Amino acid sequence: MLTICYKFLHSKSASGTLLRVSFIKSALKKSKYDKSILAIWLPSAASLLVYPLFYIVDTAIVGHLGTQQLAGLALGASLISAITEVFMFLGFATISAVSISLGLGDKKRAMRLGLDSIWLAVGIGIVIWTLLYFFTDEIINAFLSTTHEQSALEAGEYAYTYLKTISWKVPFVLISFACNGVLRGMQRVRFSTFVSIVMSGVNIVLNFYFVYGLDLGIKGSALGTLVAQVLGGIALLIAVMRHILHEKVGIMPSWSGFATTLSTGIPLFIRSLCLWATIVFLNAVSIYFGSVALAAMQVVESIWLFGLLTLDALAIAAQTLIAEAIGKKDEKRIQALVNRILQIALMTGIPLIFFQFIMGYFSMPMFTADPEVQFYGMLACFETGLIVMICAVTFPLDGVLMAGEDMKYLAKVAFFGAVPTVILVLIARIALPPEPWGIIIIWFIFDGVYIGIRAILNYRRVKSNVWYKHAIESVSN
Repeated sequence: MLTICYKFLHSKSASGTLLRVSFIKSALKKSKYDKSILAIWLPSAASLLVYPLFYIVDTAIVGHLGTQQLAGLALGASLISAITEVFMFLGFATISAVSISLGLGDKKRAMRLGLDSIWLAVGIGIVIWTLLYFFTDEIINAFLSTTHEQSALEAGEYAYTYLKTISWKVPFVLISFACNGVLRGMQRVRFSTFVSIVMSGVNIVLNFYFVYGLDLGIKGSALGTLVAQVLGGIALLIAVMRHILHEKVGIMPSWSGFATTLSTGIPLFIRSLCLWATIVFLNAVSIYFGSVALAAMQVVESIWLFGLLTLDALAIAAQTLIAEAIGKKDEKRIQALVNRILQIALMTGIPLIFFQFIMGYFSMPMFTADPEVQFYGMLACFETGLIVMICAVTFPLDGVLMAGEDMKYLAKVAFFGAVPTVILVLIARIALPPEPWGIIIIWFIFDGVYIGIRAILNYRRVKSNVWYKHAIESVSN
């Protein structure tokens, strides 16, 4: 993977221009695009990092209740994350639609598309909440059917309590995805950041109060996160509606707007579904390795996502700025932004490697008092640190391709990465004994195969330049 990155920077880049300076020198050299990138990247990072922070706080608080409670949180949190995150297309599709419309100078159309995404979020959110709330027991039992270990079955009871309680947040989270898409597409990300910081503070206070003050256990953790995210979704909705009403856009939904969002959103839904189905599958397999493995998985996922979303925020900056340049049909700016984004991404990957190592070595006692969970969580964190540079290629280039609305390609890439990953993890499940160290193997498969395949295919697509030429042609028509 490092060879791919090196070739990208020292041979023909995505712009087709030969870079004749070394990577380090060119990456450290100030670019005229840095201010625009940082203005979106840093607030977006602050906003995105709140979500894994919710689960880091939950993990730290619940982990000291016991290993079974932590294992239950692992299953419940991974399920609610998967169920909500597969609908992230409500945000990503909206960013491109709004940015391109603003690049064309049509703000009213941008707000119309944003409003339709919000209505779509409301409808999907209500349907998903209904299914999740009334079929919680069946969902949890499906995951526990592969084990007869008593500790895992006890963890399932805690997972049921957590998932049943937190399911009420689903419509509000999906609304916040759509609203954030509108604000990021408008390059107005400060308010999103402010809301996220406030949500984080509310979550920490309420979690401690509900879990320890009211002695509600894992249910209190779910309630604290629920209240924080409901309030955040309402605040973002009010902010976006002010912009929509200012443009005198009718508040009722339009079928054409739904069609526009879904045309780009469905491939992104498939992309997210492949990612989160794979992660949920990893958690399901972790049940076989015991409650210690499942608890360690929760700790690792929390830390891994926290570092990963820094790169996802850079993808948002890439998507917003490049989509705007596509709307203006400025090929030179598109090419320069792609090169600069990748340089920044690879430089960011270096401190993220140390972040994973440091968190793995020093932070485990913060999450749990169980020495076994601490040990296997540390090893898994070290393993994820080794593949950070692969993520540094994969996720920012996702944003680049989203800017060109190359969503069908991203869906194919996610599928081609997920299938061999699931097969290899299943083989590991059959071949390995039910010992906690099995999670190190399955995480290595996930990182090396799923993320690695996406990195290689994303790089090849971006290098071809086909993605943005098709987008410009579409805008012209």
